[in-house]
Amino acid sequence: MIISKPLRHLLLALLPLPALAAPPQVYHAPIDRAAWHSDSDGAACHLSHEVPLFGTITFSRDGHGRSLATVVPARMPQPEVRTVLSARGTAWQPAPERELADVYIYPFGSLLRYDGAYVDALLAELEQGRSAVLRFERGFGDPVELVLTPVGFRAALRAHLQCAAGVATAVLDEL
Repeated sequence: MIISKPLRHLLLALLPLPALAAPPQVYHAPIDRAAWHSDSDGAACHLSHEVPLFGTITFSRDGHGRSLATVVPARMPQPEVRTVLSARGTAWQPAPERELADVYIYPFGSLLRYDGAYVDALLAELEQGRSAVLRFERGFGDPVELVLTPVGFRAALRAHLQCAAGVATAVLDEL
């Protein structure tokens, strides 16, 4: 069967186009609300950062030196979450994005938890003045990016590490 050129163009125009990936919805704390808070519950030290409209991330370190990051999102995640952890420069210190890890996690209720090397990698990037990024490829419907700012991070990290040293000392004293 021979199809005329105009009809062929019409048929091609009617074919569905492949779906383009939607850009992620980006959540970050504006510079004037970019606060990091260090506190302790006696057994562990916590370093928290609130991101408006998304939720809170808390980095914790217990007396045995174990690290944990807990994300408490404002909305419930799906049963499986795929997160790409990365780091990128800031507006005042540009740098290309660098992927750190691709992680699948299963929420604990509404909490998302990351441990060990993932936590240390994110903290190291923030300490170097780069933004840490948690890009949720799956788990919230459309892609979502949680961008952690390094603004005010180093001072809060110092307090967090001093707290962790104190908690570790208390654990050693109990032995």
